[in-house]
Amino acid sequence: MLPFGRETEMSETGRAFWSGWYWVGGVVILCLLSGAALFFTYAHYFPTIMGFREDWNVFGALLGGFGSCIGALATLSTLLFLAHQNRALGEQNRKQLDFIEWQITSQTFEQYVSHRSLFLERLSEIRADLDDKYAFYNGADLYSALFPENDPTTVKFQTEVSPFSEAQNLLAKLGGDFERLDGFLRESQWDHEKTSKLVKTLWSIHGLLHAKWEGDDADGDVYFFNRNTGLNIYTPYDFVESMVLIYNALLRYSGNPKTYLCSIGVTRYVREALIRYFNETIASDPLYALKTAPKLAVLEDMLFQVGSLVREDGSWLLPETYRQLSEFFFSRENVVRLQDAALVDEFVTASYAEMLFVESTLPPEGDHSYRLRSLASKLTDITIAHMHIR
Repeated sequence: MLPFGRETEMSETGRAFWSGWYWVGGVVILCLLSGAALFFTYAHYFPTIMGFREDWNVFGALLGGFGSCIGALATLSTLLFLAHQNRALGEQNRKQLDFIEWQITSQTFEQYVSHRSLFLERLSEIRADLDDKYAFYNGADLYSALFPENDPTTVKFQTEVSPFSEAQNLLAKLGGDFERLDGFLRESQWDHEKTSKLVKTLWSIHGLLHAKWEGDDADGDVYFFNRNTGLNIYTPYDFVESMVLIYNALLRYSGNPKTYLCSIGVTRYVREALIRYFNETIASDPLYALKTAPKLAVLEDMLFQVGSLVREDGSWLLPETYRQLSEFFFSRENVVRLQDAALVDEFVTASYAEMLFVESTLPPEGDHSYRLRSLASKLTDITIAHMHIR
């Protein structure tokens, strides 16, 4: 049994064929009837053909005229037959083209659904690669941004980076942000304005990737309008590494080579620049760093003050205090330890002892002595704060 489409096509072709012959049959019958009427009339009015040449000439003229009429009618019937066939074939071809177009549209829609579903599955795989610490708050919008030309009627499996177009696509915007970030990571000299640009670049990358932090909250996490971005000022490299992983996954899915930007890591200069930048932010600010440990901002300030206290030979004036503070702010996990009052008391005691010893070796009215007394007052504030929470 033929498929439904083919069976319908053959039946329509057969109807068109016989319909054309009906035209021819009708013309032939018309010719025969016309001829019969003509010769009947001739026989009625001229019953005999005499042996005169003129009579035969008249009869020959009659036959010639009838033959011309028959030829014209035959030509007309042929033209009518061909026109009818062409119209029937044209209608058939149009239906075939419509059917082919429908098949292509249906296949394109299936490809679109499959490609989009596979992309959303890939996002789930990326989330697993990041230990479920990051998710994507709108995977459908991310797909549309990555493949802006794709819809149920058009599917493209590759997206070219178009940095010079009037409207940059997602990959071009991310590429520009990552290039800027790569330049920032190589900097060793920082000021407030440069750090502000770094923060804006990190936030832009976070937003373009539709990333959503799903991990635990901790001191140092940067919040934007009370939403945790996943960026931690004490361990910024974790954030950068995660964003690069997501970006490379999008590049590979869209048929582009992976990037090797931001592969140099995050130096302590970058980390300390972020700590300085968010040192005075509070929870009422749109962009702030979470700080729940008592006097955490005071300890941060001590890190920079102690680090600037150096002897003429360049060595630190309070090496043990500086080492301890650097260890506290080395990572996100280490900062969590500052919630331990016993640990902080131990640090305060050791730092007091070091300050008293160093101060005894310095001129009483010197600049270093004044700064040591300022640091000692900060230690007192830290001790009082921990006493209140016990």
